[in-house]
Amino acid sequence: AQSGELFSKITDGKYKALFTGDDMALSFLSQDNPEPMDSGYLSTGTLDAAYISLRIALCKYLYKETPVLVFDDAFSHMDDERLGNTLEFIQSLGEEFQIVILSCHKREAEYLSTKAKVMNFELQ
Repeated sequence: AQSGELFSKITDGKYKALFTGDDMALSFLSQDNPEPMDSGYLSTGTLDAAYISLRIALCKYLYKETPVLVFDDAFSHMDDERLGNTLEFIQSLGEEFQIVILSCHKREAEYLSTKAKVMNFELQ
């Protein structure tokens, strides 16, 4: 249930719930369809957002001490709007989690430059 709430926040309410079956297959509920649908209908970026939601929900459920959340190129398939929603949501978790974002793209750093501590490292 919590992963669905997180997924809804990341997707601006477009999707309402996430489910995993006994076979660990992922399905979802969208705002437009009352029947659960297979995750194969999601775009790659939206599927990434679903898995991010599941991982955060698992961290909240499994760990007594709050772990550090590390995202390593986790947003590369997201369009700019979904990236903005996701980073805004992840930033809201900053009071609960320490968050590290690693990326070979500049979008994340540009988006967060006025909202979070950003350290840029460039290999030469």
